[in-house]
Amino acid sequence: MSNIPGAVFKCKNDPNWTMEFISDGVKQLTGYEVNELLYNNVLSYQKLVHPDDRARLWEEVQGATNTGTYLVEYRIITKEGKIKWVWEQGRLVNNGGFSGSLEGVIIDITERKDFEEALKKSESELKKTNAELEAYIYKASHDLRGPLASIIGLTMVAEMEIKEDQTLQFIKLIRNRTERLNDTLTNLLDLAKIKQKVLEPEHIIAESLVNEIINNLANKSGVSDIEFHKNIPFKEFYYDPFILTCILHNLIENSIDFKQSADTPRIFISMSNEADGIRIDIEDNGIGIGDDIRDKIFTMFYRGHDKSTGSGLGLYIVKTSVDKVGGTIAVKSEPNKGSRFSIFLPCIDINQSETIYL
Repeated sequence: MSNIPGAVFKCKNDPNWTMEFISDGVKQLTGYEVNELLYNNVLSYQKLVHPDDRARLWEEVQGATNTGTYLVEYRIITKEGKIKWVWEQGRLVNNGGFSGSLEGVIIDITERKDFEEALKKSESELKKTNAELEAYIYKASHDLRGPLASIIGLTMVAEMEIKEDQTLQFIKLIRNRTERLNDTLTNLLDLAKIKQKVLEPEHIIAESLVNEIINNLANKSGVSDIEFHKNIPFKEFYYDPFILTCILHNLIENSIDFKQSADTPRIFISMSNEADGIRIDIEDNGIGIGDDIRDKIFTMFYRGHDKSTGSGLGLYIVKTSVDKVGGTIAVKSEPNKGSRFSIFLPCIDINQSETIYL
């Protein structure tokens, strides 16, 4: 028994936990000798138990009368005044008396508890840091968009006024880079909104939303060459419009960015109702996704192809939006043949399942 990192015991099932036997390990565990605790010679084991845990320990042990066994964690105060966490497992033994006896083992778990507490503290500090970082990103992105809009406006004016070819080329390059930076800031703002957002279902006209997103992307290079095919059997439903727009916009934009030049580009947009949610499928005949990068495409700032010109945030925003509502996303793709993104979005209101479709 001396090899056990704790103590084996037998005690009366009374409020003092009167020890009838306890192994030598109790010295290392509590600082008290065996004979000091036996039959409450110097003090009872109950006095070692932290005052805040005494009532709970009694209740949990007495609550085990049906099963006969119990397992409980609580604190003790050692002879030196140090607080330790212990794990106790035991069983009730009926010795013919009214209250019976207990026998079991007590193990020191202080290190484990200290580690758990440190982990909780680290998680709390990390959450606080993340919240502060997100707030900073949101404010910085918001504050920068004004000056960027001014730069874009000035370059547009300059393009109309300047006639010299080389200077005009530089102005267009400045505008292009500024617009890309503005797109990145917009994506960062969307991410901050998604993470902080309280989900609010609103009335949505399905095909109008899809058409609006396509129209907003009309200025992207090569959009006029793309055939859009829509299959939306229901007209209206309720969902959070911001979350839904983030998902559809970024998936459609992704298909546009990675279209193939050889074939007529096609993008198929399907939305259907399923039990307790919405199914969205976005399919294209673009360049596809290789098996070697498929697990990375939802990573923040990841750009897996030399055709990537964006910030690498689009599919990350999609995944973040899907996770926000507890949905799922699956990808099927074959290089040079295209990709299919399948998303399921569950209801976000307990009353929504009966009224999601009109």
